[in-house]
Amino acid sequence: MSVCPPIFPQPAAASVFFDIDRYGDKELKVATVNKLRQNVGDICISQPSLGPEFVKLMIFDALDYDEQTKKGGPDGSVLTSVLSSKTSSPLTKKAATELLNLNNKLKRFEITNGDMVSFAGAMAIEEFGGPRIVVQLGKMVTPASNSNTNSNNELPFTALDDNADSTILLEAFERSGLTSRELTLLLFTVKAMERSAAQSSSKNVMGSKIDDNEFTCEECGDEEIFIPTSFAKQSDIYGEKVAAKLDNALLKDVAEKKKGVPAILTSNDKIVAVAKDLAGQKEVKFQKAISDSYTKLLSNGANYIGGKQATIMTNRRG
Repeated sequence: MSVCPPIFPQPAAASVFFDIDRYGDKELKVATVNKLRQNVGDICISQPSLGPEFVKLMIFDALDYDEQTKKGGPDGSVLTSVLSSKTSSPLTKKAATELLNLNNKLKRFEITNGDMVSFAGAMAIEEFGGPRIVVQLGKMVTPASNSNTNSNNELPFTALDDNADSTILLEAFERSGLTSRELTLLLFTVKAMERSAAQSSSKNVMGSKIDDNEFTCEECGDEEIFIPTSFAKQSDIYGEKVAAKLDNALLKDVAEKKKGVPAILTSNDKIVAVAKDLAGQKEVKFQKAISDSYTKLLSNGANYIGGKQATIMTNRRG
């Protein structure tokens, strides 16, 4: 498949462009999504410690967006930034390397780094028992002059460490137009995944068997829904997961002031207040809140091109 980026104006107020039709017709889109799901899922199963790192990469990639200037956003440039940084951890560097290697492995699909980072973070959350998050694919390659490496809102790659000052993180979320609620949900998601990864031994499993026509292509911007051709169990279709469920147990630990909770979760009063509120939510509502928060972060700096579906997505975002 050969995809030629369309020529379109590059306004100063935008940095992440979507072309809904970037990956070709519906059949090719479904194949792209399923290959991503299969490969990212296999990485999470075989190397559980990388799952939360994929989510961190997405957070770092998206939080350079500035709501006032409308510059920045999740364009995938975090992968090269992490590898060149002196402050990023070896594990974060490994996660970035895995995604770059995966992109090379799937080079015939011509997946952009922006799509790779966004999808990997969402898939990792699902593999750890979280909700299935629909990620809109179709990000264009961001021109170097407009990439997030020029942003003044960049976070140090230590900002999500257990003992980091969460106030810095909260300021970055607020600058990007988000709130302490989105921060709390995503921060607790990362820490819950890290806890699950520590409890999970590396599993040597065969790659999941996926039919290129098996799943829906909501990620591609399609309005129609595919009906699965198999009536197998979810675990048979999607493969083994790292954790059965991503729940709000860690939120309850904060609310009940239990020991052993990472300091970053208790160092800010706003985060603690939101944690106490979320601790009492039912699982379905809590999982939806995680999905909504990830989607909001993902929409930072998004601008759609390409006809009818672009209008739909732009209106949906607005």
